Amino acid sequence: MRIGLTTDSLGHLPFDELLATAANLGIQTLEFGCGGWSSAPHLNLNALLENQVERANFVAKIRAHGMEISALNCSGNQLAPGERGKSYDQVVRGTLRLAGLLGVQRIVMMSGLPGGPGDQNANWITTAWPPELILTPVTRCGWEGIHCAPFANYRARSIMSMPRIRGSTPKTARSTPCWKRNRMTGSLNVPGIM
Repeated sequence: MRIGLTTDSLGHLPFDELLATAANLGIQTLEFGCGGWSSAPHLNLNALLENQVERANFVAKIRAHGMEISALNCSGNQLAPGERGKSYDQVVRGTLRLAGLLGVQRIVMMSGLPGGPGDQNANWITTAWPPELILTPVTRCGWEGIHCAPFANYRARSIMSMPRIRGSTPKTARSTPCWKRNRMTGSLNVPGIM
């Protein structure tokens, strides 16, 4: 078993101090917040996407302390209506790209919560109670009428386009569409990646 740390928990520390502290605590793996609900205190997503030298230095510093990246976290609500959802969506897309560039196999994220047509905020009936809500046009809208399925398909395509990591080929999830499984699990589960 390896002990890991979500770096947001030490977000008040600069990057170099975070690494020294984590190493002194015997931490072996680090999960970095890339944006969304994280302030991304130790990772500049755009800088790492744009500059190979930045990426190399980032990884070298982590390895110099005897640690590795266990995951990149882009939790947010990419399905939210309006600019907020678009902003989270860009973080998700950037994180997927960065994971491929760094060879990181795990991405932590939320499945997202949409709003209905014209909504300003996310709004989704997620329960099958009371009985009159089961399979009504309102609940169908959350699963079929909003852009959940296309976004889940984008995530799967992004994962499939990542370079091979440690000799394994990323695989898409079983035959059940990701967006349908989300209501059961709350997440996209891609064997070999998540």
